[in-house]
Amino acid sequence: TQNFPQFLGRAGEETVPAEVKITNISESGFSVSWLTKKKITSGAVKYGETSSLGQTALDDRDQVKGKMEEYTTHHVTLKYLKPGTTYYFKILSAGQTYDNNGEPYKVATGARISLPPPSLDPAYGTVLKPDNTPAEGAILYLTLPGTSSLSTLVKSSGNWLIPLNLARTADLVNYFTSKGEEVEEIFVQAGDEGTALATVSIQNDSP
Repeated sequence: TQNFPQFLGRAGEETVPAEVKITNISESGFSVSWLTKKKITSGAVKYGETSSLGQTALDDRDQVKGKMEEYTTHHVTLKYLKPGTTYYFKILSAGQTYDNNGEPYKVATGARISLPPPSLDPAYGTVLKPDNTPAEGAILYLTLPGTSSLSTLVKSSGNWLIPLNLARTADLVNYFTSKGEEVEEIFVQAGDEGTALATVSIQNDSP
């Protein structure tokens, strides 16, 4: 799993965030994802440019619905951030606050890239459970060689899509440019419902 986003959390009690990952880092935002064992668990992220953490971002699904609901997989995307800026955050899970061993997590956004994004087709597909029903709410992580990892939630239809033209190099200073031969690793995390791993070429990353 060394090519996947760094695991920042540990398994613990049913509402303690586990397998915390940071993905989708851009000049204006990033995503934080984690798991909880207990389904009756709401999740959000408190964040800010200092450790005072004056703002809160809800789960991506809750941002659409306008209210907090409860899940075992959690994916929060922070938006409208400043380029090249360090942000601090803590995770809210079932009303409790969790940090990184006594300190806030921290991540720096990327700088603005003067060149336009490259012309790349998105990666997309469908994730199904063993009974062929949609794996709604599963988190899908996509990693390309030498890039900062990307992620998204699987929709109620089972479909997912990740725009590859927004992928950045691991140091965040340039957009990823494809030679048409790269291999993608696609990892699906559905909590207690299981995981799946696919390795595909960039030419065959859509059905």
